[in-house]
Amino acid sequence: MKNRVLGKLLLTILAGVPPLSVPAYGADASRSATTEVAPLASINSDARQVFTLPTRRDSIGRIIAPVIINGAGPFHFVVDTGATHSVMSSALARRLNLSAVPQGEVILSGVTGKATFATVKVEHLQAGDLLLHNRRMPVIDTLLQGADGVLGMQGLEDKRIIVDFRRGRIQILESRGGYVRSGYITVPVQLAFDSLLLVDAYVGGVRVKAIIDTGAERTLGNSALRDALGVATGIFYSPQMTGVQGVTAQIQNGDMAVAPRIQIGTLRLNQVGVTFGDMHVFEVWGFREQPALLVGMDVLGVLDSLVIDYGRKQVQFRPRDNAIRTGSRLMAR
Repeated sequence: MKNRVLGKLLLTILAGVPPLSVPAYGADASRSATTEVAPLASINSDARQVFTLPTRRDSIGRIIAPVIINGAGPFHFVVDTGATHSVMSSALARRLNLSAVPQGEVILSGVTGKATFATVKVEHLQAGDLLLHNRRMPVIDTLLQGADGVLGMQGLEDKRIIVDFRRGRIQILESRGGYVRSGYITVPVQLAFDSLLLVDAYVGGVRVKAIIDTGAERTLGNSALRDALGVATGIFYSPQMTGVQGVTAQIQNGDMAVAPRIQIGTLRLNQVGVTFGDMHVFEVWGFREQPALLVGMDVLGVLDSLVIDYGRKQVQFRPRDNAIRTGSRLMAR
């Protein structure tokens, strides 16, 4: 079995390539946009209208944002909180008649390795209250489930993402402080590399840094976490060998096992299958020696709702009521 994880983290401009001029954007700039995202649709039989798909026993969920590019769209971009920058599919680039920027290649670091991609220039990108101008976007072919692109977290430092799996809706709004949602578990986050969501968590009593990653299908653990748990827990007596592949061509092997209880704030996760290994992304993120966990959509997709508030530096989880989920169980105490 092969776990798929979208492109992660760092977009490194190759030496000698001048960066694009990026004007400031914020509340005033977003209000001056000339295009608007079409109203969000509910889940129905047309797969192109599914914006949030929950995780079920037979499938891993995903979060899709409708995105306007250069006044056209909306297009369907996978929301990836583990990616700092957005990318688009080569099919969408052709559809928009966007040509590669001369000498505009970039290096994209993924979960299992890094690779070089051509880029195109995007004049405007809008998703809800997010508005970006004059950006270079890598063009790749290896996107999950036929999506038009990946929406990274660039520009979301003052935004809130609200994902409602029950109703199949997503909102990207300005972060405005204040209220506490009833029935939600609120957990503070640290922002690494400007946008990477880090929360303190425990796995079987071992303290870890957990990355909230909506671009990952499956939950991953590094070798330091596996070593800290040790064979005494019994979870590695008969692990299942699996492969992990991201947007780059590299495949890395890992051992999948059922982890001990995972706790994030007061959210407790039981019977979660975790793939452990020396994944390239953990080294890029600086988590080679420290126990770390990447929480993917196999866990996040079994929630009722998820709120990611970059402005307030917190995530909010709302578990489903009395639901049995995809090999894992969620409880709030």
